[in-house]
Amino acid sequence: MRILFTSFFNQLVPAAERWAQREVEIAELLAHAGAAGALAATVGTAAAGALRGQLPADAPAWQPLVRSMPRYDEPSFIWRLVSSNHREQARGIGMFDSYQEAAAHAAQVQAEAAALSIVPLHRPVDGLYGWVAVASGRALLSCSQWYPLAAERDRAAVAALERLPQARIAEKPAKHGQRHRLAAPDISIMVEADARVEG
Repeated sequence: MRILFTSFFNQLVPAAERWAQREVEIAELLAHAGAAGALAATVGTAAAGALRGQLPADAPAWQPLVRSMPRYDEPSFIWRLVSSNHREQARGIGMFDSYQEAAAHAAQVQAEAAALSIVPLHRPVDGLYGWVAVASGRALLSCSQWYPLAAERDRAAVAALERLPQARIAEKPAKHGQRHRLAAPDISIMVEADARVEG
């Protein structure tokens, strides 16, 4: 399991725009979610014990997503949790000015993995399900895709949080459209750095 980074030439690159639009959508869904209901029972008792079915009563209001870039013509960086078989497991919330900022955010989320709570999301427009992991009222990690069934969403959320602490953080980003070359014991694993966003 690895945490990979992608850099966009600027915020007007279509993939960067899709990433930003998706985060806006997630923020809007969070705003309407309030205290989240329990996850589907199919998650399993071992993993479910680490999840909170609803936000703490004293949790602060949602913090704005990371948006620190002053200009649209500057590069941006994002990060994703990717498995050894090239499957994207989750996405870090935010678009960052530099690899260093993105890596620091990823390391922070890793360090807070045990404290993350899952907030289930449901898109009314198409009925699909997603999730966001939060800590202290801050959205830190989101689903990599939208799911047709709540049970699929819940399994994916649990798997991502279980694997997050063991993920290795990549030492440098790949430019959008290029590939990550990851050193493995016996094989060089190629992972696309194309950050496509599903509707």
